[in-house]
Amino acid sequence: GGVIFVDEPFTNSTALMRAPSGEIITQFDLHAAEDTGLIKYDILSVEALDKIHNCLDLICDYGYEEREATLRETYEKIIGIYNLERDSKEMWEMCWNHEVTSLFQMEKQSGISGIAAMKPTSVDDLAILNSAIRLMATEKGGEMPVNKLARFKAHPSDWDRELQKYGLGAEEKAILEPVLGVSYGLCIAQEQFMQLVQLPELGGFNLTWADKLRKSIAKKNPAEYEKLTIEYFEVIKEKELNQKLCDYTWNILIAMSKGYGFNLSHTLAYSLIGLQELNLAYKYPLILWDCACLITDSGGAEKESEEEELSEIIEETYNDDIGNFEENEEEEDEEDDEGVDTAAPKKKVNRTVNYGKIATAIGKMKNAGIKIIATDINKSSFTFAPDVENNLIIYGLSGITRVGEDLVKEIMINRPYVSIPDFLNKIKINKPQMINLIKSGAFDKLYNNRLEAMNTYIDLITDKKKRITLQNMKMLMDFNLIPIKYDFQCRTYNFNKYIKKFKIDNFYGLDIAAYNFYASNFDIDLLQPYNQDNILFIIKQTEWDKIYKKEMDVIRNWISQNNLDLLNSVNNRLRNDLWNKYCEGTESKWEMDSISCYIGEHELSKVRNIIYGFADYSKLSEEPQINYEFTSKQTGQKIPLFKIYRIVGTVLDKDKNKKTVTLLTNDGSVTTIKIFGDAFTHYDKQLSTRGADGKKHVTEKSWLSRGNKIIITGIRREDNFIAKKYKNTPYHLVELITSIDEDGYIKTKLERDSE
Repeated sequence: GGVIFVDEPFTNSTALMRAPSGEIITQFDLHAAEDTGLIKYDILSVEALDKIHNCLDLICDYGYEEREATLRETYEKIIGIYNLERDSKEMWEMCWNHEVTSLFQMEKQSGISGIAAMKPTSVDDLAILNSAIRLMATEKGGEMPVNKLARFKAHPSDWDRELQKYGLGAEEKAILEPVLGVSYGLCIAQEQFMQLVQLPELGGFNLTWADKLRKSIAKKNPAEYEKLTIEYFEVIKEKELNQKLCDYTWNILIAMSKGYGFNLSHTLAYSLIGLQELNLAYKYPLILWDCACLITDSGGAEKESEEEELSEIIEETYNDDIGNFEENEEEEDEEDDEGVDTAAPKKKVNRTVNYGKIATAIGKMKNAGIKIIATDINKSSFTFAPDVENNLIIYGLSGITRVGEDLVKEIMINRPYVSIPDFLNKIKINKPQMINLIKSGAFDKLYNNRLEAMNTYIDLITDKKKRITLQNMKMLMDFNLIPIKYDFQCRTYNFNKYIKKFKIDNFYGLDIAAYNFYASNFDIDLLQPYNQDNILFIIKQTEWDKIYKKEMDVIRNWISQNNLDLLNSVNNRLRNDLWNKYCEGTESKWEMDSISCYIGEHELSKVRNIIYGFADYSKLSEEPQINYEFTSKQTGQKIPLFKIYRIVGTVLDKDKNKKTVTLLTNDGSVTTIKIFGDAFTHYDKQLSTRGADGKKHVTEKSWLSRGNKIIITGIRREDNFIAKKYKNTPYHLVELITSIDEDGYIKTKLERDSE
């Protein structure tokens, strides 16, 4: 936010007002406020402070320092500006070797390359580098300022040679050195070129003129810069100053900042934050700093979002062909124990997790050689936690799907656990939560592998039958375990359940569909006319029960004779159904299901990229590559056609409003896919059809759902991938991967189902 500072009442210089939030703000805009003499400071929120704060917490939590009475006192004791190590060669070597991840303002490639080239050994060096990495070469193909800085630092005589090249010597160097000595002969900060033009030997301009120069550069105002250039050389000529020195100052030193100016108050402050981070990484186990960065980069704070859940209530209907009497009733949903209410439309509050941010942060750490392991039920914290002894980071419990804060607290309070049964005795948990804990690897340390842990749990929760009786008739029918020769008894069983819906005193009522079945198979003389409320006939309950018992005795005898085989078949089916519902897929898929990223191997890591023409996203140029150009007949303009690539990955998230998809590619990169126009809606919509039962049935879910594996055709632009194809492009815009085999071969779906 922009904050105005004053040394007298605001109302002496500006009118005030209240913002909608109630905060007091100026009625004047920024520039009008400046014109009245007010000073504005930009107060910025930076993730570096979160990383430092998280690291301070870890240092104290793990006993490396004692917490003081306040955070401020703890901060001052550990990394107060006057308590910092500044000269340790070992610490600076850690910086050179890129052992310190996320070093403030040095995270991007320009900073990494700059450190490798310059090898800073002091805060001043770091500050100079912070400025130099923001500057560009003064001419196309020229030497980059950061490389020139590294060269001048390594070889101080190079500055002397440059001065000689422009006809300058020791006398002129003595004039420049008080200003440029700290930056090895380069002018890279606003204050430096402002100081230079105020020197008597270089024009003796006043501070107001120097500030105009600063603004023309900082605000990228070429017209103003050109005007000041003319004025500069007129004054130089008028004062008969050293023309060669003044030419060198303007055309070489000041020109380096042309187009961008960075001031010392920024660069020094940035570098002091960097020094604090270096101290945290150097004085304490490095894994603490790595873990603090991972916690911050992965977006530790979760926000709440409202998501509308709609469900349809459809009246139960029956068709006239009731010969099979298959029930329209649905069995009790197994998810009911999770508190899911499907009775009516409602709104619910969900945690919103930035899965792309988590996957990006993990990928960054892995690329830096930092080991991250799966969740550990006995060691994991809410978020990522350092294992100092083994120099690794453990995934946190709160990052697991469906595992909320209250459950995490309960898990941590009741530690330790020695087995899954022990855990279940101590913790109240529903099936999806427990399944996701196992899928995330939480019980890996208690069993030989994740598969064994899952098998243990599935065996425990399978509702195994101890014996099979006629009460299990529906289950036997559903599982197709009853031979076809007993088809009539199965239909009679369904008929019996159906007519019980129309019980009238001691009679059962028969509508037209029920009558048709009864008349075709049983004695119609037992029926009595009724003809009311769609009921045509009724039959005494006792009469029907005799008929029904006779047919069911046939099934009872068959069940009795085959009880052991049926028992095994039913229990195996019950277990397999649970496994198919919750546990399908590889360990990599389990990780995507439970934590929406891969701690281990990417599901698509073995896909044969060369065979399918998939590009390595991380190696694609950040700007689209022109394949060829053609000239428009209408306008005469050259129109570029870009080279089209195919990338493959797993969907982490999507934004319907922005029509974007966050994709974790099989090389571990995270990119934002932009799908323009109606194409996004086409691939995102859920397809359904209304069946003969009158209910709406989903025929195909969105291709852009989290966890789906897709292929995208298009071009890379910076950190985005634009879905794009031309008329002669031989690929579809989006393809859905339906299967992957062990040898890296895939099957795909090219078109959506028809609606």
